[in-house]
Amino acid sequence: MIAKLFKTAPVLAGILICFIAALFGWCVRYWFYEPDIFGAICYAEKPWWCIFRTFIAVETRNYGSGWTATALALIALLQIARGRRADGFAYAALVIGGIGLILYDTTLSAPAVLIAALTLVRAPERAV
Repeated sequence: MIAKLFKTAPVLAGILICFIAALFGWCVRYWFYEPDIFGAICYAEKPWWCIFRTFIAVETRNYGSGWTATALALIALLQIARGRRADGFAYAALVIGGIGLILYDTTLSAPAVLIAALTLVRAPERAV
């Protein structure tokens, strides 16, 4: 059923993937990154999982997910212009952009999600 969705309606599958990624980003943001208790534990005890919390802080400060999603969406757009399949790049841009929409990076993630979705609209038509 899922494989059929990817073949018959790639944009719908992409929107579903983006929604699931945004839901994952919401869980990370509100259940792991923002609670003060986790910050206090990382400050006092420094357990191994604080590396992930620090990564999220650095990544959002430098717009990491937005730049990555934008780069992947533009690569997908170039692949379409060259007449090649771009589904993988577009889906990857939708996943990373969906997470970025929730994790403080809407400036670059929103256009990336839009470009990636538009390449999925054009993908079946132009793919070799």
